[in-house]
Amino acid sequence: MSILYFKHIYPSSHIIGFEPDPAIFPQLQENISRNRLTSVKIVQTALAAQEGTLTFYSDGKYASYLAKTFHSEIPNGWARNEVRSARLQDYLTEPVDFLK
Repeated sequence: MSILYFKHIYPSSHIIGFEPDPAIFPQLQENISRNRLTSVKIVQTALAAQEGTLTFYSDGKYASYLAKTFHSEIPNGWARNEVRSARLQDYLTEPVDFLK
């Protein structure tokens, strides 16, 4: 929703969105496509201190968190996924006006 909001407020902006959740990422792709947003790049990865893979827990709707350690019990309805992680600095190739 934030990408839709910021493109509405700043239509000429260039946006990079990061979404690691495999259940949410397709919805983000669809929102961008349906709204015909331009200059928006989305990346299916988590941002972290280093590149690699992290354990990602998600309820597939609203809540999620990254963990370095394995939790033996996952809350009901939550999914555990291994997701790619990247460093933000690798995506910052030009000046940034706003970072959320």
